[in-house]
Amino acid sequence: MMRQGWIGSDRWVLEVGSWARGAYLLRLTHHGRVETHKFVLTE
Repeated sequence: MMRQGWIGSDRWVLEVGSWARGAYLLRLTHHGRVETHKFVLTE
């Protein structure tokens, strides 16, 4: 796990500028529902 926190609004930004290039998984949990999103940083 790289980051954990709370989102307080309907819109948010994940700052990834300092992360290494590669594939990542973003897991969001809300009221017992879990969503997983894959993304790749290429630049």
